[in-house]
Amino acid sequence: MRELKVDKPKRDRLEQQRRMTESFKLHKDENISPEELPYRPPTWATNVFCALQGAQDDKWLKSPEWKHFKNVHREMEQRQMSVSVIQAINRICCRHVIDAESHCPNANIFIVLPQDAVGDAILDDIKVDMPGIGVKQWDFALDAAEVKKPRTGSSHVRLIDYMARQSAGTVSLTDIQHSLKLTSLKKLRETLNATDHPTTRALADMGVTYVAGVGRGSKSFLMKAA
Repeated sequence: MRELKVDKPKRDRLEQQRRMTESFKLHKDENISPEELPYRPPTWATNVFCALQGAQDDKWLKSPEWKHFKNVHREMEQRQMSVSVIQAINRICCRHVIDAESHCPNANIFIVLPQDAVGDAILDDIKVDMPGIGVKQWDFALDAAEVKKPRTGSSHVRLIDYMARQSAGTVSLTDIQHSLKLTSLKKLRETLNATDHPTTRALADMGVTYVAGVGRGSKSFLMKAA
């Protein structure tokens, strides 16, 4: 058996809570999101439990069961997380009463929760403590694919600018080659044939499509819709 001390709040822990609170502060109708969830140090649950229930033996430290909880550590951490998030949410404008019926200003809260039992439990706790709160899925990708854009000053950017200035109608690739002073049309044709290329998509957004010539002597051109 070994004694465990209850740690005092560390400065970085307090700083994390302060930053989370600041990120939730709101004085009018705005969109907000927390910087990060307030995770506690790994020793927090053990220290608090031993402070309240007394020192525990090594067997309990390896398998922290208590009453009907198979893992009281995990339960304490999840509930403390819920408390911290709910407290932070209720420090924004929704705590202010704006009429005789106790309504509050609108507030949109964007938060990323783990896609597991802990995340589900936190969301359930928020709903219980804030009855009537609306919950919607957030179309958010943590590691979204980077959207490639044409390099500034490249021939692709000059092509996009050139077509943006053109009136509705057709422009042959030969005219484009002369106007942009391109040495060859090979790479340009390869780009225009790739429908998923950023340059081709940018042209499509302004109503420009590529029409490739068929047969010997035929001309290829870009066609801009009215």
